[in-house]
Amino acid sequence: MILMSLLCGLIVPQVQGFHSHHSSSLRFRQVTYGKLRQDKILHNHESIGETPIDIKMLPITGRRQILNAGLTLGISAFIQPKATANARGLVQFPMDKEKPLMNTYHFMRAGESLLEEENILYTNPLFLTNRENALSDRGRLQIQTNVADILNEPQNIPSIVMFSLAAHCMDTADVLKNALNIGQSRLMPEYTFLDPRGAGKWDSLPLTSTEEAIWALDAEFADKHGLSQEDRPPPNDDGTPNETLGNAVTRLRQLMSGLESQYSGETILLIFPDGTGPALLACCMAGVHLNRVHEIDFPPGHLQLNVTPVTALELLGEQEVEIAAPGLPTRRQVYLEKLERGKKELQTLRTMKPHEIISVRDKKYAEEQNKAREDLQAKEAANMLNLQIEAEARKSRLAQIKASTQGNEPQPIQLVASAMILAAAGVLGATLSQHDDISRKEQDDKRLLGSDIIPEKQEVGPHFDSVLDEISTEDTIINEAVPQIQAVLAERSHYYLDPEELADLAMEKYLEQDDGHQAWLSFLEEEVMEAIEAEQYRQQPVKSKKSDL
Repeated sequence: MILMSLLCGLIVPQVQGFHSHHSSSLRFRQVTYGKLRQDKILHNHESIGETPIDIKMLPITGRRQILNAGLTLGISAFIQPKATANARGLVQFPMDKEKPLMNTYHFMRAGESLLEEENILYTNPLFLTNRENALSDRGRLQIQTNVADILNEPQNIPSIVMFSLAAHCMDTADVLKNALNIGQSRLMPEYTFLDPRGAGKWDSLPLTSTEEAIWALDAEFADKHGLSQEDRPPPNDDGTPNETLGNAVTRLRQLMSGLESQYSGETILLIFPDGTGPALLACCMAGVHLNRVHEIDFPPGHLQLNVTPVTALELLGEQEVEIAAPGLPTRRQVYLEKLERGKKELQTLRTMKPHEIISVRDKKYAEEQNKAREDLQAKEAANMLNLQIEAEARKSRLAQIKASTQGNEPQPIQLVASAMILAAAGVLGATLSQHDDISRKEQDDKRLLGSDIIPEKQEVGPHFDSVLDEISTEDTIINEAVPQIQAVLAERSHYYLDPEELADLAMEKYLEQDDGHQAWLSFLEEEVMEAIEAEQYRQQPVKSKKSDL
């Protein structure tokens, strides 16, 4: 070794000489990657600084210097530069295509949710767990269809299923567990990293049009790493985050780093709540510019097996060379059409003020309230029309009653009108009995036997004012009606009509409806008519028998 060092030292060419009034010494030290730097230190303690030098330019002034130079050169020949530390599981985007991942990854979007079925965009993490965001029937069918792709290749059956806490993601994982016979312990919920990108103020707007507007926003402003602040929806005041693609990229990088650190040799199925999440992760793995992320956006229930940086590039390439079936557009054409519509919708959303942006639920609630208000107004108008019709009918009947009281011969209409007046008087008496100590039975008898004990008009509230709107409670009207009532009772004394019983029966029927006091009065009229007809029918054979005798 010493001989080799001496030999190396002798080979060094002495290109320059060195003459100085002061003797000097040279000290060498090794620095990064085997480079040499020298410190010239003068005996008079005057430092002239550190200057990088080439070993070929070093002056050799003595045997000791030759020995030091040879040793240094010989040792440095065997020293290799240190390799960069490589932490296991630390994922950086884009990924190295030559370096395989520790695990195999399948990407899947959850089946269609109930909110998506209603065409509502929902990105608030707080409400995604609600059952109103559960898996729809069509979404369940989508998952069951894609399960067949996994069963056809048993090596692709996942050993770990990691899913977002969104309700339809949990339902999707449950369907896969039963179909693939995966143990419950292999279902891993993910609380944050799989969340969809927050739409801010655009949350809860119509899904189709708003999603296309977000696509147009990303295509115009998203940069390679998703860090552009112009690629951000407007903020919201309900806790829904307004995020760029870069915010989602950060979560996905942490997700992959954790999985690569925690597991090795596993087949992991990731279930995303939206279509942008898996497409974004695939683009990040392959180093694709993020303004193209929506070109491979996953539809509901879509499954992509064994995703790597290479297969991610293949997904984009497949769309460029895809040949559509006759009469059907290619996926690329569908994407471009959505992008054009999204640009128009984006321009509309940007021109709207914050208070003008109304969610689908709020708009639907306002429409329901307006409809209920219109229905109520229509019902009230119909009730008023019915009241007017009944009022006109009662005026006509009252006029007939007044005309019959002035005639000499009783007419059939007199009996009906008299019974109506009798029922109305019975109702009035039943109400006023609550303010009088006289029993209801005695009051009815006194009212029917003489007009001098009929109570004067009392204020009993608007209810009876409207009931007796056409049959006035003034003393003059009552006095005119009493003789007719007495005449009817005297002529047909064998009829016993209990006004209280008729009023109770009418009240029972009245309580089953909600159309005001006029219904009660109508029921009174109907019950009186039915009672008279029944009594006439029952007494008819007796009369005919008496006439025969």
